Amino acid sequence: MSDKPVFFLPVETLAGPGNRWMKIINLLSKKSDFEFKLMIPKALYKAIEDLKTYDSEEFMKLSPKKLILVYNYNYKILNVLEYFIKSLFLRLRGYNTIHSIMGVGFSLRLKKFLRFKINYEVVGPGFADILSRENYIEELDKIICVSDTVAKRVLQTKNELVHKRIMTYPIPFYNSISKDYGDKKKEDVIVFAHNYRVKRKNAIMCAFLFNEISKIKPEWKFYFLGKGVDGYDSYKSYINYILSDCENVIFDYYEDIYPILDISKIFLSLNSINNYPSQSILESMHCKNALVVTNTGQSAQFIRNNGVLVDTDYNSVKTAILTLMDDDQLFDKCQNSKKLLESRFAPSIFINSLVDLYS
Repeated sequence: MSDKPVFFLPVETLAGPGNRWMKIINLLSKKSDFEFKLMIPKALYKAIEDLKTYDSEEFMKLSPKKLILVYNYNYKILNVLEYFIKSLFLRLRGYNTIHSIMGVGFSLRLKKFLRFKINYEVVGPGFADILSRENYIEELDKIICVSDTVAKRVLQTKNELVHKRIMTYPIPFYNSISKDYGDKKKEDVIVFAHNYRVKRKNAIMCAFLFNEISKIKPEWKFYFLGKGVDGYDSYKSYINYILSDCENVIFDYYEDIYPILDISKIFLSLNSINNYPSQSILESMHCKNALVVTNTGQSAQFIRNNGVLVDTDYNSVKTAILTLMDDDQLFDKCQNSKKLLESRFAPSIFINSLVDLYS
């Protein structure tokens, strides 16, 4: 390998990118010819350690030799000192590139003082919009975007030199879990699962949709799963109010939603900017769910005889859900989701692309 990367995830709680990188590290750790390290705060490690899931068990088992822990991602003197000492140790051992996944502040200091190269992974539209306005964008050696839609938003910057450093790789992949989900008898269940405070995911629209459709289809169960930021309850109260008269709607947070996906027939995703990449969609495909997905970004990648793309419009989504519920081919479309997942989103496709990035 020409480069030895350090993957740096400077967050203290697990969210979409953190969960995805837990799976990536498991897969990369099995490639004996690929040298890398993972640097995370101890708070994040503790959050992973406390999880009671197969993914966390695999992470704890496979990551120790690759893992570098720092106290916290902040600017306290002792934390900064520890961060620099451990980074210097890595640099002296030949690790020459920081692959920064969400925060880039400390990473840029490593470039300045320890001459690391910096590859920054842009994990979503919000990060892209911020990055395109920042002066430090010129200091990044590669800007790795998780989709073409995100890359286009980074291209808002007028710097032609920066444009040449922007790239994408096939970020969506599904790392199969050990539990044999996807084989239970399907029930009349539809699932929406997102952080309901992220406005682009249209949780409020979903609440109104479930309120209306649950009365049209009382034999179905509607699962509205997710949570917002701890301590911020206004969204939860509002959604509870919208769904208050719906006896067949469940609004709750489940740490493990696979048992629900295992029996559900339809998975709904309403992202108004970009559904791609979406680990929740891939998880639902693994569990043989037909899809209703808003047609944004590269969302069409998730659809091939297994569901429908719709406009981000209330009536369009309502019609699509009702039509799919009554579709005589719904069982086949559920099966087709699993087949598409296995052919288009195999982990090896992504891992080989990531390794090639550092070859």
